[in-house]
Amino acid sequence: MKALLPNGIDGLVCASDALAIGAHLAAVQAGRPELPIVGFDNTAAAEALGISSVEQLPERVAAGILEMLMGPEGNKVVRQEPKGLLVEPRLIVR
Repeated sequence: MKALLPNGIDGLVCASDALAIGAHLAAVQAGRPELPIVGFDNTAAAEALGISSVEQLPERVAAGILEMLMGPEGNKVVRQEPKGLLVEPRLIVR
């Protein structure tokens, strides 16, 4: 971050909220507290610091996997070809 900040970047997207928090702290230290930074996981720490984050909704992923394994009624093991499951993440803007 220290190398990137002087180059005039307009914003940053990080692979996790932990990385976003570190980037935010570096930006504040470099005098750029307004730099838009987005994390991933929507943790309480990102919320407390006002950092935007992508929420991946793990409860929907778990429910979808259980349905694929146990069927829509949830009472039998389904034997079928593997299929995909798309759970759209949400961007939480702060």
